[in-house]
Amino acid sequence: MVVATAIAPLQIWVRGRRWWYLFPPGSNPPPLTPAMMIGYMANNVLPLRAGEVVRIYVVARRWSAAGPTARLHPFWTTLATLVVERVLDSLVVVLVLVLLVLIVPVPRFLEMAALVVLAIDVVGIGVLIALAATPDACVRLVARLVGRCGEPLRAGGEGLTHLFPTPARLAQADLAGLGMTGARTAALKSLALAVLEQRVDFSAAPADVTAALAALPGIGPWTAQYVALRALGEPDAFPHGDWVLRRMAAPPGAPPLGVRDAARSASEARSRSESWSVEACRS
Repeated sequence: MVVATAIAPLQIWVRGRRWWYLFPPGSNPPPLTPAMMIGYMANNVLPLRAGEVVRIYVVARRWSAAGPTARLHPFWTTLATLVVERVLDSLVVVLVLVLLVLIVPVPRFLEMAALVVLAIDVVGIGVLIALAATPDACVRLVARLVGRCGEPLRAGGEGLTHLFPTPARLAQADLAGLGMTGARTAALKSLALAVLEQRVDFSAAPADVTAALAALPGIGPWTAQYVALRALGEPDAFPHGDWVLRRMAAPPGAPPLGVRDAARSASEARSRSESWSVEACRS
């Protein structure tokens, strides 16, 4: 008992340090050990391990009070790291359970249950890895595209070797082997050709641009609206096919709006001159 009491603070510090490594590099979250201690205390008082929610709140609040963070939302970033931590913890527990099941004779249905839970955890880990690798994969894809189709620079800056390819180069380039699917390759070449033929003019009104983009193969209304939102700065752009946005547009406690209902809601807001959709998409 004395030994356990003595090493308890060290255990909390180690868990806080492990949690710190799950935050994005350079994010500089506030000290996590105090939040861990507050969360454990709340677990002793509140039901359903509500202390996990408490420590998310503590970290997010202290992080927000420390000043604005670049491209990171304190609450959602903290929540995401906690989800990753819990998935990793559950994987370790399930692995131990599977090993015990394989060593100690148990009924067949318990063996199958352990294997099913292990499979679910492995799938969860795979999803997390895929989400973490997606941004880097996009960067590598763009780098390969620019390296093959872009114009080399004689005296570029640090790390800058090529200009981004022009529509003319993209329309005529061989994009095989870059890691894109055939449909995405066709959509990119179609967009480049449409810009060359002035069927898509990014200097035109945002509504005209989105209509022209949505008419191209492989580019649907969601992508066109997202381009208007992010690239053109259109305050009334609304990717109404997005599930999260349809959930946010629904009344409290109601299921997500259908795609048509979400589009109608966005249209009604525009008619009232309420440019709220851009804030919903960015928050």
